[in-house]
Amino acid sequence: MEQNKPFTFIACKGLKDGINDRGGLLYSIIAFKKEFKKMENVKFLIKVNASYAPTQVIESQIKESIKVIDGANINIIYQSLVEKDMNFFYNEGDVFVSTSRCEGFNLPILEAMSCRVPCITTNFGGQMDFCDDKNSLFIPVKLEEVTHDITHEGNFWGTPNIEDIRKTMRYAFENQDVIKKMGLEAEKTAAKFTWAKAVEVAEKAMKELK
Repeated sequence: MEQNKPFTFIACKGLKDGINDRGGLLYSIIAFKKEFKKMENVKFLIKVNASYAPTQVIESQIKESIKVIDGANINIIYQSLVEKDMNFFYNEGDVFVSTSRCEGFNLPILEAMSCRVPCITTNFGGQMDFCDDKNSLFIPVKLEEVTHDITHEGNFWGTPNIEDIRKTMRYAFENQDVIKKMGLEAEKTAAKFTWAKAVEVAEKAMKELK
């Protein structure tokens, strides 16, 4: 890490339903604000996908969730970013944070890993196909039935605990040498999941069906 450069947590997620949102972004924001003080050399850089809700709605939800928490610095990017800028965004990070409640795959984690950025993530969802204890730090969840969203009724999502997220973020901040080593493993993992390799797998599957 460059001298005096703050240790940087990054996240890339949508937000529309506050604390109930499937992406779980507010859990990590609240945990960060509670855990880190302004004088600590740390920040949280967040790229919000504003396609799920108007920017003013997302801003309101974030402000409401942390209005009485005077914690460390959070920078939020609301505007769309082109590929080059997203590459810069990922490379700004030391750890990618995904306190998601449910995922089909979680491509942003893998994109971060390709930039040698390891992950803090919940231990439930599609990301468990490629996240392991060499490239990620895990947050346990409590499985709960979805009752607030009719499109997901009958399904179960994981609910992370704020204190567990705080402890895991603190561990990452205080063990930066470990995080760097995990970043190397993350890059190796991402190399196994390129689009070219996905095409190879798809072509092989189609041939086997003939």
